[in-house]
Amino acid sequence: VLSAGKALSNQLHPDKTGTERLHDKDPTDNKDANHKPEMTIALTPFEAMCGFRPIEEIEILIKKHHEFA
Repeated sequence: VLSAGKALSNQLHPDKTGTERLHDKDPTDNKDANHKPEMTIALTPFEAMCGFRPIEEIEILIKKHHEFA
């Protein structure tokens, strides 16, 4: 159980196949071959996905960088 009094860091974990592949490639750094699914359930009122740039600014940045096209 986490109490989110401030922004939480993003944590990305590979799926089962990806985790097994990483473990096979380097078991020293990837000791566990099992995936780590996570779920967040708010027990009290909670505002998520806040603090993003305005959509107009995101649109400008996407057009500026051809990698996003």
